[in-house]
Amino acid sequence: MSPAPADELGRKPLDGGWGWMVVVGAHISIGFAYSTPKVLSIFYKEIQENLGASSSEIAWISSIMLAAMYAGGPVSSMLVTRFGSRPIVMAGGLMCGVSMVTASFGNSMVYLYLCIGIIGGCGLSLNLNASLTIISKYFLVKRPLANGLAMAGSPVFLCLLAPLNQYLLYTYGWRGSFLILGGLMLNCCVAGALMRPVIASSYAIDQGVEEFSAAYLLTIMGFVDMFVRPATGLIASSKRVRPRIQYFFSFALVFTGTVHLLCPTITVFKSYSYSFLATYAVFFGIGFGMVFAYIRMPDGPDGK
Repeated sequence: MSPAPADELGRKPLDGGWGWMVVVGAHISIGFAYSTPKVLSIFYKEIQENLGASSSEIAWISSIMLAAMYAGGPVSSMLVTRFGSRPIVMAGGLMCGVSMVTASFGNSMVYLYLCIGIIGGCGLSLNLNASLTIISKYFLVKRPLANGLAMAGSPVFLCLLAPLNQYLLYTYGWRGSFLILGGLMLNCCVAGALMRPVIASSYAIDQGVEEFSAAYLLTIMGFVDMFVRPATGLIASSKRVRPRIQYFFSFALVFTGTVHLLCPTITVFKSYSYSFLATYAVFFGIGFGMVFAYIRMPDGPDGK
């Protein structure tokens, strides 16, 4: 399947077309990611009786799965940036399917922790982050609608999997149910196949910057952002600034917008392109850090 078309700069969200199929794929992946740790509790009683485990030991299955799913977010994001959403979702679906199938042969709680908790949780992490990322590349104007439809997978799958798991448990037991659930979760691979990539070009590389040097720009941006956020939080919490927090938030927005407006001037100074891009990365990191540090501050623009 060929990549989705984009404009000459590779940055134009399509707001429709194949994007709706991407939403379907994200709906499936997100649905499994959020509902699976919850619906597994249906099998707890039978597993407890079969393996002679305590209630607290059984509860660790979902806890470890959720911990792995959320803790794997940074690694998942790096993989999505490097390889794209399609292969990551397909890999996550494969991990989820294999984890449930292998768990059906388990005879100890440690084995279930490893299969369902760690392997399955990491697979769900890949599915979740990659699905959320791909939508922003296909939608701009209709992005809220697309995100809403994709995130609706969580309650939809919860409503479907709860009675299905109860039926499977009654008919096949927890081991047979895990085998069937493993097969169902392999459908995340199909969902991932729907997420064909949008052709995108790197602005820095287009300006003649080497690939490794272009990657360092993100490092500069992240390093500056890492220090600006806590520093801004301390400033915003002071007695003098807190009553005027809305003005500082407005300044942060204007500052960030001005930095963006000045970025195209890089084309005027070709011989100093990397220096200007590095400077832009520094100021963008400052602006980005300030904006997100002020969001949801008490008495702030979104405060009560």
